[in-house]
Amino acid sequence: MAPPSTPISSLTDQLVTKARDAFARTIKHHNYVRTNQFDVAERLVGLEEKFRVLNNDELADALYSRKTELAGCSQKWLPDVLDLLLHLSDDPIRKSKIENLDGLNAVNKLPTQLRWIDLDRDEPFDRNDPIWQDTVFGGYSSEEDAYLERGSSSTEPQIENAEYDHGSIMDLVAPERTVADDEFNELSSTQFWTSSRNHIIITTEAEAIRETLFALQGLPNSLYWRIGDVIEIDKRYQLAHCSGLSFHHVLAEFSSLILKIDFVRNYMDRNQDVDFLRTLQSHITSSLLNFDKYLSMLQSRLANHELRGPASLMSLLNLVSDKSRIIYILSGFLQDIDQSNELQILDKLFDLTCVSQASGEEKISEIHALFVNVLKIYFRHLQYWSENAGSFEKREDQFPKFLKPMVGKLHTMAETLAILNEVKLESFCLTSWDLTIPAVDDSFRPFSEAFRDQINRQFDEKLRTITGLLKQRIGIDLLDSLQALSFIYLSRNGPATAAIDVFLFERIDGCEPYWNDRFLVTDTVRDIYKDVSCVDTTRLSARSPSIRQGSTQKKRKSVNVLSGVCLAYSLPTSTASVISMQAIAKYQTVALVLIQVRRAIYVLERRCRFEIKNMIQAYSLSQNLLFFVRSIYDHFTSYGIESCWAKLEEVLEKGVDMNAMKEAHKKFLNAIHDHCLVAERFAPLKNAMVSILDLCIETSDIVLVDRYGASNTISSGNRHHRQVKGEEDTSSDSDDELAKRTNRLQPEGSLPSHTLSSIREEFEKNRTFFIAGLRGAGRTQDLGWDLLAQRLDWKPARTF
Repeated sequence: MAPPSTPISSLTDQLVTKARDAFARTIKHHNYVRTNQFDVAERLVGLEEKFRVLNNDELADALYSRKTELAGCSQKWLPDVLDLLLHLSDDPIRKSKIENLDGLNAVNKLPTQLRWIDLDRDEPFDRNDPIWQDTVFGGYSSEEDAYLERGSSSTEPQIENAEYDHGSIMDLVAPERTVADDEFNELSSTQFWTSSRNHIIITTEAEAIRETLFALQGLPNSLYWRIGDVIEIDKRYQLAHCSGLSFHHVLAEFSSLILKIDFVRNYMDRNQDVDFLRTLQSHITSSLLNFDKYLSMLQSRLANHELRGPASLMSLLNLVSDKSRIIYILSGFLQDIDQSNELQILDKLFDLTCVSQASGEEKISEIHALFVNVLKIYFRHLQYWSENAGSFEKREDQFPKFLKPMVGKLHTMAETLAILNEVKLESFCLTSWDLTIPAVDDSFRPFSEAFRDQINRQFDEKLRTITGLLKQRIGIDLLDSLQALSFIYLSRNGPATAAIDVFLFERIDGCEPYWNDRFLVTDTVRDIYKDVSCVDTTRLSARSPSIRQGSTQKKRKSVNVLSGVCLAYSLPTSTASVISMQAIAKYQTVALVLIQVRRAIYVLERRCRFEIKNMIQAYSLSQNLLFFVRSIYDHFTSYGIESCWAKLEEVLEKGVDMNAMKEAHKKFLNAIHDHCLVAERFAPLKNAMVSILDLCIETSDIVLVDRYGASNTISSGNRHHRQVKGEEDTSSDSDDELAKRTNRLQPEGSLPSHTLSSIREEFEKNRTFFIAGLRGAGRTQDLGWDLLAQRLDWKPARTF
């Protein structure tokens, strides 16, 4: 009998030779060497989709960008190269770093076995060839070969009862490590979660407790399924000693608790940029850590059989519910807040503390401690804001709702600190201020009320301390500044005001083109106020617009010409926070009205003191005008400005805080604006008053023109002028000088266009309107308008 290896070797050689020839014939005329380029493209698209499904968009985008770049290439071997790379790839998601190749252990893999079905797929065999018939070697014949037809159900050639040459064939197969069937079945039987889903799984309560503890810790388990934002129970599991309904009801209680705890765990994974939110996250993390430690302790006792009594899901539910109560409350709190609104989180935390105290929550002490720690960190921001108030915009939306009542005090504190730092009085800061928050006790007083009272007291105490320091430095400066402003703008220094008036009015009446030269006016005003202690003359200056030469003669006929010059007074830094630049502008507006009235008084007194013969009508008109403007000026100064100034001094002497000082000064300015008819609502009355003041100048011009030529009246007028100015008789103007000035005042005709009768008619019309307006204003606001209207309505008996 021939050795069995001989025919097998011969058949194998024939098959290999035939397959090699068929492969050579096929590849000879194949352009792309067995690689289907469309199949490669589909595999790359599928790989990209796989990356996106596995939530690896970066790797998918990288693959897509490279595919786009290769789309423009027309290399012949590109599909083959891509196919080779696809075959060489091995889990590219996890094995994506080249430097990790050195750490991989070499793994021996079984060589791929060549199967008949693979050869038959490439080039079908001729199954009628006797070579594919199975040879049966029976004991009855050692010379002849018997062949059996292959069964139709067979898909591969099979060799039966063949003895192999173990030295040549089996050495090619790597040994495998196998597990006995009985051992594998025993291991599978112990894993209850591997049972079929179509059958009820009977488990023990200890196993259910273990899986529940895993779920509470956020670990994978078999009893609870996490599906999106909900947790479902695997209802295949049952207890042998309990009904399925009761068992699943207990598991449902655990699932709701697990869902709350998982929400808190997910919140802890977020990055927080705000300090007090990081503090909130840190305290919640600490609570989670303590809860996880407790669960680990329960697992250890369960594994070591150290539990007191039998293991019970009900007892575990009671224990875990108590230990996780604070986490359960915080979960509801976190679900109710808007993560993008940091201040709302503080408000909600304050509300949670108040509600917990009102409802008698057992964990109120922990909630209160959390609120206190978070608020103290937030309060550091308020301290920094207070110390750097100049770099922040003052808006109430920067504060939580429960601190809104203290916003005004905090702004006052910030402004006071800014002033203290500017004047270099003392380096005072709030960083050492430890905020004291009331504790939650067993009293019936609500926490919100106790909190607001405590915070108010602390803010008031700190504000008094800061204000006291500020008053030591700026109290004197503020009073001096206000006194200086009252002298310069409110005419509370009579001699200085009269000297400035004479200087300006003479230059205007002389029709000097540069009567308002700011350098000359500044030097004159500084020289006048040099002996006034409260006025720092270096801070005093004049401002005036440029006026065309020759326009003074036309503009001098109206009191509005005085708007061409104004005085400016720069305040020290310590008082600039109380008296702003807008306040200085209001002072200048009041000063303009006062000097306009004084201008009318000046021209009437200068002319009406002369002896006017045969001008009874002019004399009567000038006296009526003088009575009108004097009454207005007395009301503006004595009744209005002086009474308001007394109230301001009374407030400042009480030593109130910075906000009160600013408010008092603001009310003072508004009051004098109303008393002097500067407010916008009094614009019609002010216009009527200005018209009457212009009539005073026109009347004085008529009197001066009619009077010119009488030397005694000229001399009398010069003497009166020198008395008002305060100069000696030796510096009188000459008659020629006065004649030239009169000629400049005289219009082209012999007399002004308006006669005395028309001036009187216009005066009566404006006076009647002015008095009626005062009485109307007196009905809505008690500023003494009725008294002024009654005084102006008085008419002496006419003698002509």
